[in-house]
Amino acid sequence: MTFMVFAGAGNYRLVIQSASGNGVAEFKDNGVVNFEGDCTYGGICTCVGNCWKVENSLGDLVFYVDESGNACWEGYAFGENYGAFFDLGLVCTVNSVLIQDASGTLEACIDSVGNLYARGEISCQASVS
Repeated sequence: MTFMVFAGAGNYRLVIQSASGNGVAEFKDNGVVNFEGDCTYGGICTCVGNCWKVENSLGDLVFYVDESGNACWEGYAFGENYGAFFDLGLVCTVNSVLIQDASGTLEACIDSVGNLYARGEISCQASVS
């Protein structure tokens, strides 16, 4: 699994790719997060096989995306389509994976307990461009 940053004419995004180079998840510069597969959250995540992982400072897995774009995060989802209103600057701390746009605006983060925060919608079984 790899991740690539693509830039072009207002279309900046972080794309997580499978070993074959296919995009399976993306974090867009407008705060939209897309996963090609199913999403599981609010429980224990166990990655089987090749995954893009986020671990906390203790080495515990709190988030992953697998080769098929299935995602798991141990916390909860907080995005535009979940009716959650929050200040990303307050919830995304130094112990978080931060996803920013080209101008440095915080668009999404994954915190140390596995909560996924996004400025836009979080979609599963979605197309990754």
